[in-house]
Amino acid sequence: MKILHITPSYYPATKFGGPIFSMKIINQYLSINNYIEVITSQAGIKKEINTCFVDKIKVKYLPYYFNENFTFSPKLITYLIKNIHKFDLIQINSIWNFHFLIGTIFCILFNKPYVLFPKGSLDKNAVYANNKTIKLLYLKLIIKLINKSASIIYSSRLEKNDSVDGIDNKNCEVIANPIEKPKKTTKIKRQKIILYLGRIAKNKGVAELINQFIQTKLEYQLIIAGEIEDVKYYQKIKELSKGDKRIKLLNNQNTNKKSKLISQSFCTILSSIVNENFGNSIAESLVLETPVIVSSKAGISEYVKKYNCGVTINPEKYSLVQAVEFIEKNYTKYQINGKRLVIEKFDAKIVVQKINKLYAKIIKQHYD
Repeated sequence: MKILHITPSYYPATKFGGPIFSMKIINQYLSINNYIEVITSQAGIKKEINTCFVDKIKVKYLPYYFNENFTFSPKLITYLIKNIHKFDLIQINSIWNFHFLIGTIFCILFNKPYVLFPKGSLDKNAVYANNKTIKLLYLKLIIKLINKSASIIYSSRLEKNDSVDGIDNKNCEVIANPIEKPKKTTKIKRQKIILYLGRIAKNKGVAELINQFIQTKLEYQLIIAGEIEDVKYYQKIKELSKGDKRIKLLNNQNTNKKSKLISQSFCTILSSIVNENFGNSIAESLVLETPVIVSSKAGISEYVKKYNCGVTINPEKYSLVQAVEFIEKNYTKYQINGKRLVIEKFDAKIVVQKINKLYAKIIKQHYD
């Protein structure tokens, strides 16, 4: 199969969080038996790149204008006119951007099947939280483009069930985000650390987590590490934290540092206060046999609950002390169950095998 991936941003634009990593892994494993090419923008790239190879996959980064979120890129039109006919199937992730709009239109014009990875962009919260009126108008314009897709791949049932009204989910699939198991792991001594690893943003409930923590007498360190999405919110976090020596704030961590930090932590926590499609930091923790505390607002919570590999909390009302006590009592059990969950649901080979099978079926049906 020849697959073209159209996306507004791509690795190394890690500031956009989990979807960047999950799509990178999907492409990496799909490319083993297929030809993959990525067309994206320079959004989120610190150093300007035009074309390079990521995991031996050709990635073309086009310049964009105006808003980083919409990524208006006229050169995308030129690229698609010249190249879209070469591919059997197009995969597109995220909805609220120029790449989705032009990508889907060209797929229809050139009779190419396309698959959507919304990555949370079809959640009700994504529509209603900011610029609601503009988004609802835009949604009315693009709803047919969404529903003409050959399939929509959601990361969890929560993401699917929370999709906005009008989405035709009859051809949808629920396939978890893939996680790569580390090739070599060095045993690191566990420390009394509760780790939050993710973007520093309001919807992640970081301020609420800190408020919870400072009211306890837990003899643990709380480490907050991640990309600063909102500078004003980060200043609020700093202000909340400075009176408690148990709290440590770190910058965004690279892959190696992140793995080391997870491995030495007692547990990781995802405290999201609004729905999010998955929760990659939780999956990364389970790979490294670190038990988790996860908000019921995160799509991955359904997996954690089913496999009993951590504590699921209601982010609006929970006891951090109680959650930690549950993990202390069930530590080994949570580690064993988490390992089983990773093997059965999150392993990159298994996840991409499902996607590959789906793509082959779509192509066969479309061109026969």
